[in-house]
Amino acid sequence: VCTWLAISLTPCHSHPKIFLLLMCCSYHQKYQLRQMVPEALEKLGLRSGGGIKESTVAAKLNGYVSGFGPEDAFEREWPSFGIDSDEVKGMILMRCAPSSDEWS
Repeated sequence: VCTWLAISLTPCHSHPKIFLLLMCCSYHQKYQLRQMVPEALEKLGLRSGGGIKESTVAAKLNGYVSGFGPEDAFEREWPSFGIDSDEVKGMILMRCAPSSDEWS
């Protein structure tokens, strides 16, 4: 079951501004990454679901796999992800958006 969390961001003097954030169950976390490149999660040790919600690397990879991030940015960030697999890198790179210079 997915749950809603309410947190206060930037409270003002008279009353706080409340934003609702959806914290989904593990099944919905990093969906594109889990569907398209599950090997990446295995390499990160996240295949069993533990820690997938909190993983910033999985979040970034999910963005790239979903086409939200150019190839050149992915190439620059890849070493920081700590995944030693050219196969996984290639699978993600195939799904990246075109390089930034191609967007102009």
